[in-house]
Amino acid sequence: FLAKFSFDGELLWVRRWGAGIQNYGWALTASRGRIYQVGFTQNVQGDADVALLCYDRDGSLLHVSIWGGMGEDYGWAVAAAGPYLYVVGHTYRREPYEWNDALIVKCTREGKLLWNRTWGGMGSDIARAVVIDGDHIYVTGITYGLRRGGQAFLAGYTSPNRGFTPIAMIAAASIVVDALAITLLSVRARLSKNRRA
Repeated sequence: FLAKFSFDGELLWVRRWGAGIQNYGWALTASRGRIYQVGFTQNVQGDADVALLCYDRDGSLLHVSIWGGMGEDYGWAVAAAGPYLYVVGHTYRREPYEWNDALIVKCTREGKLLWNRTWGGMGSDIARAVVIDGDHIYVTGITYGLRRGGQAFLAGYTSPNRGFTPIAMIAAASIVVDALAITLLSVRARLSKNRRA
């Protein structure tokens, strides 16, 4: 569901949406008078697909986009930048082994898919947050391929109109998503310094 409150805590409205048996709204962002909510919905095969919903300020649902392939696909975070939206999450694959790969999707504000990329190694990789700064995309999440018990990762990418180019992958012992902006400033300085060298 999606709920809007006043600054005094008064509930103004609640909106519910459901296309499948189970539907989850996980994160949202507001931009240019629109509210974008990302999560996942269960399809007729019983697998999860990424769901992106767009509302206006009054809570009217404007459009819904659903993406999925073989297996399960989950949306955990969304960010708006210019005319585009970026959704991150993970995709679950059963073959040749059962694990998760991190997922990033670029689409228009109308929900038209432009491209999607997955990455991962042995073990599960899950993207949980994303922030955009110009042509740079910064993604954080958790990977189980570097250390037993899981390890946080922070990845930086460039996004030219033609597609998607990785610029760095940095592993950290720990990261707090609430402190994402502070962490990214530190890493961004390192990435910029490396590019000038």
